[in-house]
Amino acid sequence: MKTLRSKIVLTALLTLALTIVLGGCAAQRHLKHAEAALLADDPVSARHHFRRALEHDSKLADKPEFAEDFRVAKRDAAVVEGERALRDRQPWDAIERFEVALRLEPEWSSAVDGLVRAHQDAADQRHASALAAADAGDLPAARAALDDALQHVPDHPRANAALVSLTLAEDRQPEPFRQASRSLSQRDWDAGLAALRRSISSVPDFLPARAVLPAALDDAAQDHLDRGRSALAAGQFDDADAALRRVSDYRPEHPELDPALGAVHLARADADFAADRTGAAWVEYRKAEHRLAGHPDRDAARAGAQRAADLIRDRHRLSIAVTAQDDDRRSEALADRVRRRLARNKSAALRLDQGGEQVLLTIDRLSLPAHAVRTEHRQHAYDVEFDVPNPEVANLQHELSNVGGCLHDLRRREARLCVRYEHLQHHDPVAAQAFYPKLHRVRCDIEDAERKNRRLHRKLRHTSTLITAVRTEHWPYTVEHHKRTAKLDASVELIDLPAVHAKVRIEDTDTVIHNARPDLGLAEDPLRLRTDADLRDELIGCAADTLAKRIAAELVDRRVASLRDEARSLQTVDPIAARESRVAADLLGGRGRN
Repeated sequence: MKTLRSKIVLTALLTLALTIVLGGCAAQRHLKHAEAALLADDPVSARHHFRRALEHDSKLADKPEFAEDFRVAKRDAAVVEGERALRDRQPWDAIERFEVALRLEPEWSSAVDGLVRAHQDAADQRHASALAAADAGDLPAARAALDDALQHVPDHPRANAALVSLTLAEDRQPEPFRQASRSLSQRDWDAGLAALRRSISSVPDFLPARAVLPAALDDAAQDHLDRGRSALAAGQFDDADAALRRVSDYRPEHPELDPALGAVHLARADADFAADRTGAAWVEYRKAEHRLAGHPDRDAARAGAQRAADLIRDRHRLSIAVTAQDDDRRSEALADRVRRRLARNKSAALRLDQGGEQVLLTIDRLSLPAHAVRTEHRQHAYDVEFDVPNPEVANLQHELSNVGGCLHDLRRREARLCVRYEHLQHHDPVAAQAFYPKLHRVRCDIEDAERKNRRLHRKLRHTSTLITAVRTEHWPYTVEHHKRTAKLDASVELIDLPAVHAKVRIEDTDTVIHNARPDLGLAEDPLRLRTDADLRDELIGCAADTLAKRIAAELVDRRVASLRDEARSLQTVDPIAARESRVAADLLGGRGRN
């Protein structure tokens, strides 16, 4: 027991000694890093390493030299961190750091200067916060910010001036502010707001003027909003529009501005529509639709715009008659297709009428040539299967022969070894015991050979004597390519316009296989070509679509040009009629499409 206790005590003492030695080494290492950081003018790193050295060796605190170096490092590090906080616009953090430095050395000039600048920055920021609070109309918050600023710099001139402005007697207030108060009380918003801005620009720290400005803007915007609604209720659209647009001068983002302007446009549009000023009504409906985005009345504005547009298009719709110029049945079919195509074209301002403007269609040329035939001789590859002897059977038989021979040799060797083993057992049992492993190995080899022999016999019994082979053969066949290109040229005659032409071409192609063998995978491909009637019908359909688009474009463009000329001629004589013509031209030309 005494021996065990002695060992435990000795182990503890060795551990303590090792810890002290290692701690001393770590402390010395941090001390070297700290001294190097001081020489490199990096007090923050020096403070860190001094602190770590003290953690490893607390006795260092009793050394005057160490204590002095540690104090200098902490003092200079606090100054560096304070300067950094000043650069980052964090004066309160800077104040805390400079005060730490002054507690370490009360007369340290860098810390004293930094603390003064930090208090000045803090006072300036609190003064700016007071101005922002006053601009938002919150004078209690502005007063609290000013009190905080004066705690940092009691003689801050702008903060003192701003705080005094809150209790300034009326007769000592700036003249522009008194003028603004009188004008605002008389609801003369423009004069009052102008005087408020003069007051703020001349005396920026006069907080009552700043606090009054937001409320004055709100009151002015609400007053003009009420005026606009009153004028709208009285049917005075121009006055309502003018009053509501003044709201944007005071509060451009006023939430009720767009709905109110939309209501004015909608009411004006209804009045114009009732007075048969359809173009003006359409314009106002579109303006109302834009202003009333997200408002329930937007559907009414959209429906009114659609109603006005339909009426304008119907009023200015062209009346035309599409007829074939010759008596050919194909020309008449083409004219009928064009009429149906124009009837489906909702965007064109056209009305089909036998008594309208004549549009004469002519088929200039219809070409249905014979088929061009191109022949190709090809080879169709197909697979043929046949039986051949399985080479695996011969391989297995050869392997069985080798295994049988090996097995015969192993058994002869076993017989000789057995005779030798029995002889040794009778004459030298010790030698027989050493000889037995050789006999055992031969017997194990015989067992392995027999197992392999049995496995090969089973595999041979289950292996097919024949296998299927595949070879590729080719069957000759012929492919005929039939192709023809059908063409149709048609023209349209319009009054006072150049003739409109349409050239249409379609291809009819197919192939046919001769000497087909479906049993070999070469399927039959019979020839499937369209008849002349089918090609003719498709040609007429394509030409009808092309001509209908061109007829609509030419006639509508002519009507649009006529309406624009009419608008220019009426501009000085009848501006309202000129505007109606311009709107109709825009709608028919697609510029005012919904």
